[in-house]
Amino acid sequence: MKIINSLLGKDSLSKGTGGNLRNWLIVGLSLFISCFHLYANSPFGFFSQHIPRILHWTCLAGLTFLIIPLKKTNKKKYHEYISWILFIISISTGIYMLISWQGIVMSGGYYSQLDAIISFIMVLIILEATRRTVSPFLAFIAGIFILYALFGHLLPGMFTHRKYGFERVFAFLATTPEAIFGIPIGVSATYVIMFIIFGSLLQALGGSEFFMDLAFSLTGRFYGGPAKASILASALVGTISGSSTANVVTTGTFTIPLMKRSGYDKNFAGAVEAVASTGGQITPPVMGAAAFIIAEMTNTPYLKVAKAAIIPAFLYFFACFVAVHLEAKRINIALPDKESLPKFYSVMKKRGYLIIPFFSLFGFMIYGFSAMRSVFFSLIITIALSFIKKETRPNLYTIPKALIDSAKSAIPIACACACAGIIMGIINLTGIGVKLSSLIVLLAEKNLLLSLFAVSVSAIILGCGMPTTAVYIILSVLTAPALIKVGVPALTAHMFIFYYGCTAPITPPVAMSSYAAAAIAQGDPMKVAFKSVKIGFIVFVVPFLLVYFPELMLLGEPFKVLIAFLSAITGIVFLNGGTIGYLVAHLNKMTRMLLIIAGALMFIPGWKTDFSGLVLGIIIIVIIYTYKRKNAAIAKKGMI
Repeated sequence: MKIINSLLGKDSLSKGTGGNLRNWLIVGLSLFISCFHLYANSPFGFFSQHIPRILHWTCLAGLTFLIIPLKKTNKKKYHEYISWILFIISISTGIYMLISWQGIVMSGGYYSQLDAIISFIMVLIILEATRRTVSPFLAFIAGIFILYALFGHLLPGMFTHRKYGFERVFAFLATTPEAIFGIPIGVSATYVIMFIIFGSLLQALGGSEFFMDLAFSLTGRFYGGPAKASILASALVGTISGSSTANVVTTGTFTIPLMKRSGYDKNFAGAVEAVASTGGQITPPVMGAAAFIIAEMTNTPYLKVAKAAIIPAFLYFFACFVAVHLEAKRINIALPDKESLPKFYSVMKKRGYLIIPFFSLFGFMIYGFSAMRSVFFSLIITIALSFIKKETRPNLYTIPKALIDSAKSAIPIACACACAGIIMGIINLTGIGVKLSSLIVLLAEKNLLLSLFAVSVSAIILGCGMPTTAVYIILSVLTAPALIKVGVPALTAHMFIFYYGCTAPITPPVAMSSYAAAAIAQGDPMKVAFKSVKIGFIVFVVPFLLVYFPELMLLGEPFKVLIAFLSAITGIVFLNGGTIGYLVAHLNKMTRMLLIIAGALMFIPGWKTDFSGLVLGIIIIVIIYTYKRKNAAIAKKGMI
């Protein structure tokens, strides 16, 4: 048992109903599913796509009921019995599907009454697992869609559909590749799990500490150094975690206290960490797991999706850097003590080799390997490199523990994907997606901007109760076809939806990243959330820029890409100056408003607005600088 407890760490359960057995099952299932996916996604694994998807869901559903309690508070003994029953049921239904799947596929869509009953039970299991791990709201939305499939034929008007019986609805959800075991869970069982294993292993071998030290060595010596280090560290760690809230907890524990000690307000410090951590979702290669689904949905090579996200991710973090720099100048934060900061050369000498797996990952993909195989070979390189130094050399428990952590980290993503698969299946079955798309097409034919705004509002509302991946999947089925039909390129339409799905972690009233950062900063959750929106405003602007400036996705002539990039950067500086209240010098209300107008003009398509915004911004800066020089001269004369 000592070995099992060492592998599980703080999650080990020696008490309660079947505590020891539960620990063994958690370790066994976690190691099995992680090792299975490593083999299945390696050059040596050959499986029908159904087998990895079913095994993926079955094992992670079982782990859900072993690890996540029925209620977080007021735990009673019968709660444990319920969890054990649900564990047995989830494993049993998965085994049934695994045994029956080939027969169902070969039958050409035929299903028995037993298939329908098992499917119904599986749907209930998914809803409960989603409620425990992701959000009751997502489970509720999925339940509404199921009720719509069963009783939607009673509705009047365009939202009615043909009548579907109980057996037809539930059998369709679990026995076809268009619903539960469709694209979302398929992506979770391939790309996502492999990148999670890659990230967990890299962190276990000292990757997080290396990225933190690297960030502080690069930015710590400048104005607002701790805040800039927080942004850079969160970006680096976010590339291997993909979860904004987890990123806040990982890096914020170190960066938020440092920002507060350097002079930043506690609410501002929390907001910086929340915004920076959310940026991990839009930063290649992981991008919160949705990048892989975008690739599947649009039939686009993953490398092209990652390439299209490079400039938007840069603009996001550039906006964060400008905001913290101007805030540091505004409140006159002193430069940090250089002697207390890690030296870049020392950091690279000590653990610099841990950055090699990133280069190998992209190198393999550029060479032509699939994303899964690229990760597989990069994992081997990571393990080999870890033996170079004693500090990163794995012991007997390091790799197995990383594999167990990977399986546990994959649970909420798998639950979100399975639940989104239910919604996706209902949309396919009833045809409601086509009807809603036709409404958006009618709206877009009159005003594309208005239709984009409607989609963005939908994403923000859904994001209040769902993770980014689930929001993206639902809206990509409901609204992306309409945007594509009115002329928006497929990849651009899907990226628009994805980016607005990423706004949820920092947008009130449900801003999980902001609230997690507020807890660490000991600040006001709502103040942190609103400051997060202020600092991370660019994430609300970028999706529209992608539609009107496709050059920002590296599509088009290099000169046009450069012009669009420079225009966006200039607009960010002007807007941040106006919202922060500092640019060259402290600004009054009128100057701030004019700068915001100048920045907004830089984001409106057309050279005339760009030119007008640039001229207005330059005039304001010249006036500010002139007054600053004049005041400095007067002050100096007074001192003499």
